[in-house]
Amino acid sequence: GTLDPIAQGVLVIGIGSGCRVLQSFLEGNKTYRADALMGSSTDTMDSEGKEMETKPFEHVTDESFEEAIASFRGETEQTPPMYSACKKDGTPMYKLARQGKTVQREARKVTLYELKRIDAEKKKLPQFRIELECSKGLYVRVLVNDIGIKCGTLAHMTELTRAKQGKFGLEHCLPAEHITDATAIARHIVWTRNTLEGIPVPSTGALCNLNVQGGEGGAAAGGGGGNAHGGDKETNGPPKKPISEYKVGDEVEGTVQGVTRFGAFVDVGAERDALLHESQMGSRPPRLEAGTKVKVVIISIDERHGKIGLTLPGARKEQQEKEEEEKAVKERTICFSKLPSGLDDEKIKAKMEELFGSVETVQRGGRLPQDVAYVRFTSKEAADKSLASPPSFPGDDDGKAPVLAECKRLPEQLRSRAMQLLLVLDISGKDLDRNAIRNACEKFGSVKFVEFDGRNGKTYINFVRGSGARAAKEQKHLSVDGEELPIIATTEDHLTSFENLRRSAMQRSSSRKRRGGGGGFRGGRGRGGGRHKRRREGGKNWNSSR
Repeated sequence: GTLDPIAQGVLVIGIGSGCRVLQSFLEGNKTYRADALMGSSTDTMDSEGKEMETKPFEHVTDESFEEAIASFRGETEQTPPMYSACKKDGTPMYKLARQGKTVQREARKVTLYELKRIDAEKKKLPQFRIELECSKGLYVRVLVNDIGIKCGTLAHMTELTRAKQGKFGLEHCLPAEHITDATAIARHIVWTRNTLEGIPVPSTGALCNLNVQGGEGGAAAGGGGGNAHGGDKETNGPPKKPISEYKVGDEVEGTVQGVTRFGAFVDVGAERDALLHESQMGSRPPRLEAGTKVKVVIISIDERHGKIGLTLPGARKEQQEKEEEEKAVKERTICFSKLPSGLDDEKIKAKMEELFGSVETVQRGGRLPQDVAYVRFTSKEAADKSLASPPSFPGDDDGKAPVLAECKRLPEQLRSRAMQLLLVLDISGKDLDRNAIRNACEKFGSVKFVEFDGRNGKTYINFVRGSGARAAKEQKHLSVDGEELPIIATTEDHLTSFENLRRSAMQRSSSRKRRGGGGGFRGGRGRGGGRHKRRREGGKNWNSSR
């Protein structure tokens, strides 16, 4: 379910395969507490919107107010507001409303099981506070607006708290500040399952029950109230040590408490379980299960958030060696450009070995321009020599002056090429669709990626070919859905931000693939593996086998 921007309270969130059964947790009635103010209306029907009209309210008494709200109890019809998440032809209506558009909306049946005024001694008219229990689909903003009209004046909502969603109440909520703490979330799910009836429990799995080995998932209630049940570890043995007593580099022995698709939670004797992420398990990760004893090395400590990061002994060294090897290969690979036509790989290799030293490979063609070649030398010294004294090649025709090649080390060339393919738009204060931006750019050339940087108000468009990016950069603005978006000169900072966004997107995609049948770090086929196997074996008729 969704909450209004000014609202707080219960929000039910599905995790992993818990999303499959999330709808069952969203069934049932909802309980709200809302504050409102009489005398004016806004375009959004709450205090976030623009004031549209004012009207006297002095004639409204406590008695007439009670009579007015009594008329709303029971089944009634309500028309969704324009500023809502409801969709019209696939577009959320709040986006249309922000563009100044109004569309026809159909009224739908809703039920108010209970509606009463509370805290009347604190909230005296024209202010009032109501508490209501209703079916799903009811908009409290619309109800407040209708109450104002029923009283012969206007009203808009100023605060809203969802106190209950189905069987979840504020007392079952994990505070929003713990939403990035995986250990707190896992233990909160365990507490929820033990506290509430009707919460599914996996038939097999580890202690944390957070989408663990049995393939089950969970749903957790999060919101603005409640307690972080299980935030700190409950202990039955010796007292746990504070995180401040641990040091980066310490090698300790721990016990696996739970396994998820992104790693394992390990009890190393601290106040909270530490996280052994799958990326820190080396090229051949071990099979981990709840109760497994494992030796680990501490690589990070976050005392503020109570987190400890782990790696397996030797895994970090292996990763560093691999990174250093890749870096060394790039350092001895040189990009030669502006080469004359008619040269083949053998001629280039012979020329480079004659001037600088032994050559490992020469790469040309493919997506590389015709006048570009990547030459990988067997030593960094030979590569450095080629940078210091760029070679020259005979001209295309007899008597033509020799052509001096341009040289760049491969990392520099790749970064320069990446900047050429990147278009940066300023979208500050704009709410635009990714596909709309992609379609507007496709007229210049094929687009590979579109990434939003909401924090800095930028959008990055990665073109497939340099010609498309150059044609787009010749424009000062890009027109998208009637908005003129300024085109900004691409800088190193822009490229870094884009690379970070792509890295995050790839990690999310990798996680989804593991959940859908990629197998994950434990080497299994994962959920969906059988279906994909049938698809491979069954050819075009795989749907019939389902």
